[in-house]
Amino acid sequence: MYIIVNHYIKDPDAFWKIVRERPDIGAQNIKVHAVYPSPDMLRAICLWEAPSIAEIDGFLSDNFADLVSNDYFYVNEEAAMGLPQVKQMA
Repeated sequence: MYIIVNHYIKDPDAFWKIVRERPDIGAQNIKVHAVYPSPDMLRAICLWEAPSIAEIDGFLSDNFADLVSNDYFYVNEEAAMGLPQVKQMA
């Protein structure tokens, strides 16, 4: 399922360094489809695909610790516009 994550970045230099060093960021069952950072790089809205919010939250906690806090919501796929044409995960 698709999930939106609002990332509130506490240390943009450290956060974005991790992102740049790991272009494959994501676990086997988690994929990031889009990243939209704010001009000051202190916030980002991302479209993720994962089995659940809990899986993304665990992944982000493991990889970014206290560099970021996050809000999550599931996407209403029937009403959404602009989602990837084909889901990457079954």
